[in-house]
Amino acid sequence: MAHQDGKLHPADRFSRVARPVDPRRRTNLAILILIPALAAAVAGWNVYNGAAPVDAGVAFAVAALVVFLTWALSREIAPDSNAAAFIAVALALPPLALGADVAFVQLVLALFLARVVNRIVGPPAMATDLVIIGGLLLAVAGGGNARACAFVAAVAFALDGMLERPKAMSWLVAAWALVVGGAVMWWGPLGVKQLIGSGEAAATILAPIDAMDPRLLAATGLLAGVSVLLAATSPPPRGRCDMLDETPDHGRVAWGAIVVVLCALATYAEGSAAVLALYPVWAVLAAAAVGRLMPDRAGDAPDPDRGRAAPPPSPADEAAVAADLETASGPSDEITIGRNGSRPPGAQF
Repeated sequence: MAHQDGKLHPADRFSRVARPVDPRRRTNLAILILIPALAAAVAGWNVYNGAAPVDAGVAFAVAALVVFLTWALSREIAPDSNAAAFIAVALALPPLALGADVAFVQLVLALFLARVVNRIVGPPAMATDLVIIGGLLLAVAGGGNARACAFVAAVAFALDGMLERPKAMSWLVAAWALVVGGAVMWWGPLGVKQLIGSGEAAATILAPIDAMDPRLLAATGLLAGVSVLLAATSPPPRGRCDMLDETPDHGRVAWGAIVVVLCALATYAEGSAAVLALYPVWAVLAAAAVGRLMPDRAGDAPDPDRGRAAPPPSPADEAAVAADLETASGPSDEITIGRNGSRPPGAQF
């Protein structure tokens, strides 16, 4: 995003996946208002049901994070649908209010991997982003939770290394993810090495899926299948990138959504509790499906920012973004940062 004076937000100099929220856009301002309001409502509900003040405070913090991350993830897989993001938040509220467990690390990992692949921000992920995601992989796979997420990360970075404007460094991160996932699957808790010779390796690895409630397995499997179909048949994005005056690549946006589906399916390897703990992702996928059924009014909606004068981004900011793109795909003479150094007029993201 950008400051009002047209310069890049300070966070943009260190990360491309940890995105700040620009309150000048109406939907962004709406979620910034809703986050504390809904978090306070959840905390109040906990107090009403006898929770101690400390527990209510924890519930407030958890609710604020879940609301924000759910909304942000929805903006990545359905970037042209403002409504889908708020529908996803609404779908996540019931389990949130009931105190359901949330797999925060996996949720953040799904968000970051989607941003690496779809590049709605514009430039590719920075070295700091790769370090952050590598640390998340260790936290997720090394802790024995959602070990299959490491393999999903390998797929995501391999896609980043193959799709439009490929980034060579992504192949190194893909290899790192494979090493992490393979090591945990081999040496970790219930690892294959411990089960070889017992004749129970395959049965033990598949045990979490076998033990899942058939209704949960059917519902989530159907939602995942529909989500992949919707991503594969999605129309080209209409909005503009966060930092570049260009439309995001259609293939990248579609594959980014599929990566989120794979992150959700990766929880099958850990059983029903892990699947349910990623309920914000399932809410996002369901909301995206609902959003595709809604009438498309985005093209007729007036843009409140249209026509506002603002200075162009500084030469230093333009050079920084150009350097990112040159690193990813070689020199380019057609790089233009959006007006205000951020979302150009009419951007839907």
